[in-house]
Amino acid sequence: MGEHVTRYLARYEREHKASSYTEARCHLTCFMQAFGERPLGSITRHQAIKWAEGKPGSLVKPVVTLFNCAVDEELIERNPFRGLAKQSKGRSDEHPPTPEEWERLHQSCDVLGAHA
Repeated sequence: MGEHVTRYLARYEREHKASSYTEARCHLTCFMQAFGERPLGSITRHQAIKWAEGKPGSLVKPVVTLFNCAVDEELIERNPFRGLAKQSKGRSDEHPPTPEEWERLHQSCDVLGAHA
């Protein structure tokens, strides 16, 4: 699996901005610590689910993409991590700022003068 991860990251680095590459490399390093040098096709769906449980979607997403790439390259038949990168809700449940909060923000920016 290490060879596939290395090739994937080399391609990822060429096709994405540096910060995205750094993040993907860090997340895949975490994944590799868990699964080591196991063969690419040796991870079962059950093992994938168990590994992804409790992990943020941002950590799991690069693994899903890595295995999607392996499926596209016909190195494996199925992605055991498919659908496991849950998106966070973000701020969708938060209320927008009130007029009073906007006014405080605006006044705070005035302190910076021309740099606001």
